[in-house]
Amino acid sequence: MISTIALDEPVVTGATVRFAWSVTPAATIASETSIELRFPDGTDVARVPRALLWTAAIALLHPLWILLRPCVVRFPISLAPEVAEVWQRLFDSEIATLEAYRDTDFRERCIFFEFGGELLPAPEPFPEREGVAVAFSGGKDSLLQAALLAELGRTPTLVATTSPLPPLHDHSTARRAYVLKEAAARLDAPLIEVHSNARALWQNAFAAQLGYPLAVSELTDTHLYFASLLIAGAACGATHLFIASEADVQTSAIRNGRFVQILHFMYSVTTQAAISALLEPWNIRYTSLTSPLCNAQVQRLLWTRYPRVADLQYSCWYLREDQSACSDCNQCLRMTLGILAAGRDPRDAGFEPDRALARAAGWFPKTVAAGAEVLPEVIGRAQFTAQMVATVRAIDPVIARTFLDDAGFGAFEAFATRLAKEPAPRVGMRPSFGSFLDPLVRDGAIAIYAQAFPDAVADDDRATAARTRSAIQYITEPLDR
Repeated sequence: MISTIALDEPVVTGATVRFAWSVTPAATIASETSIELRFPDGTDVARVPRALLWTAAIALLHPLWILLRPCVVRFPISLAPEVAEVWQRLFDSEIATLEAYRDTDFRERCIFFEFGGELLPAPEPFPEREGVAVAFSGGKDSLLQAALLAELGRTPTLVATTSPLPPLHDHSTARRAYVLKEAAARLDAPLIEVHSNARALWQNAFAAQLGYPLAVSELTDTHLYFASLLIAGAACGATHLFIASEADVQTSAIRNGRFVQILHFMYSVTTQAAISALLEPWNIRYTSLTSPLCNAQVQRLLWTRYPRVADLQYSCWYLREDQSACSDCNQCLRMTLGILAAGRDPRDAGFEPDRALARAAGWFPKTVAAGAEVLPEVIGRAQFTAQMVATVRAIDPVIARTFLDDAGFGAFEAFATRLAKEPAPRVGMRPSFGSFLDPLVRDGAIAIYAQAFPDAVADDDRATAARTRSAIQYITEPLDR
């Protein structure tokens, strides 16, 4: 059965943008059929061109179309053929990745556009004011990007999207509210907090019910944050937009002749570059600053170079409303170890290190057999193992002892002893991904990374970057015609 998804024109009312649609036959993927982005009073949303609102709408809503395919998407406007084709090629690449993880092949398009109105007007470029805006959550990546931009002389506008996802509390804690305001104060940066119903309306298990090993929010969250970032940036004159995308997220492979990414492709360099190409006529650039760095390096650089904001780190999704971190999950274990490796006290960021170290007994290395043909997600887990081994080996036991009680230090020693049996990892920055950084800050960022991590890793770096570049060129090629 083919679904029909009819889109409404984006509606701006004061400082609120509303995106609405209908689905025939009715689908259970969402409890509502409209998403609102409520910007602070005084935000000049009316300044945002209509065509940019449509770019935000397509980015925000297209995961819905992918999960409901085959489908016809009816627009009340028309897109230029080359723009429509770039979107379709991006969807093709995302679908190819999803199908690889349920071991099926994808060859034919199954999302069809129907246009029913005037062609959107040609873009009028924004003047180059070198304004920068960062999608900001308080996590290690967004803190690092904001602090790094400030060091490079670019005061970032912090764009935070508050959209609770029941039953989680990560968007509604007192700690998060404090982090947002305190980060803005310490960096002397403007904060735009956008409120949305988006994350609460998804039936989050819908993707898993189709056989995909991820939640709906893992396909949609970054696009929500991008939509907020794009509209806020256009409203306040920031034409350089940043959402974190670490080196780990770029892991890819060629399977059955198709480019396959890790499951969190919603914020991969490939996805960002495709959307950035569509924004180029407005003189807007959408990139990441962290693509040459792996997860552990982001943590290390934040705590060693930017101590004035590092203690604001807010990285746990499973905390209760009265917590700063749950200290019971693998994420909290990684963050605790990363802070210890930087010679700092995890309690400064609200982690309970002794409790987090108790998790180490249940953590085991993931490896990939030599010559095995595996999906990028499996390779990614092996890369995380290498980073964990490197992080633990970087911890000074004397320093760890000062921050841990007897039980916590015993858990650390047992973990370190167990990981000592693993091969010595080579964890360095990926220099080939420096070419994807925004030229406005590229040289300064690369210089900082090279100073912090002088041992660059070439293993699969150039090959991974080449696959990424080839995918981007294919997706964006219609714009060059």
